[in-house]
Amino acid sequence: MEFSLTEDQMMIADSAITYLRDQSDSEAVRAAMQLESGCLAETWQVVTKELGWHLTTVPEEYDGLGLGYIEQCLLLEQMGQHLFCAPFMSTAVLGTNALRLAGTDSQQQDYFHKLCHEGHRLAFAYAASGRIRGLEALTATYQIENDEVVLNADYAHVVDGHTAETLIVVARASGTSGDEGLAFFIIPAESEGVLRRWQPGMDQTRKLATVQLDHARFPLTVMMNEAGNAGRLFEQMYALA
Repeated sequence: MEFSLTEDQMMIADSAITYLRDQSDSEAVRAAMQLESGCLAETWQVVTKELGWHLTTVPEEYDGLGLGYIEQCLLLEQMGQHLFCAPFMSTAVLGTNALRLAGTDSQQQDYFHKLCHEGHRLAFAYAASGRIRGLEALTATYQIENDEVVLNADYAHVVDGHTAETLIVVARASGTSGDEGLAFFIIPAESEGVLRRWQPGMDQTRKLATVQLDHARFPLTVMMNEAGNAGRLFEQMYALA
């Protein structure tokens, strides 16, 4: 069995080393750390318009690169080594995985198009504040009223949640627990009833936020696949992350 990297994979790693060595030096990292956004605007422009790293695992049918997690991990390894400050983890790992696993055909068509052609930024919110992890941390609730879904939540530690343009959130039907009643929703970040705040943390190279949903109302089209039975999807996404 062959475990060595392919020539294409080595090229991906080498290109990441070359770019990050020059563009994510100590001066650039310190400059990004001072920003509430955590990323220099020109940096994300280069990643999305020139390098295309954010499209690594986006399927080719949506104009992505259609590569796998080995290629993405090669990029992440170098980003970690150079303390790269950009909304890559939130968009290309958490957001993209959620959209791939739970998105409907129309949602994937729409948001992958924005990701590929507009450098759209995603964030994934699921956990309440506190030390609880896994399914027990999913305390946000939703209920269906006529042709709308109403969301109430208090999410903590949302990576890049204060700067993302679209949020993918996990909530459960009122009165459920464990892996029952869970659903994914994809919502515009700048919506009525959505309050986002930067949450200062120890690691200033990765910005976190709190996201509150206070009776936020959306059309039913924001609900993603397998509504009410998304526990398996959440666990799969958690493992991938």
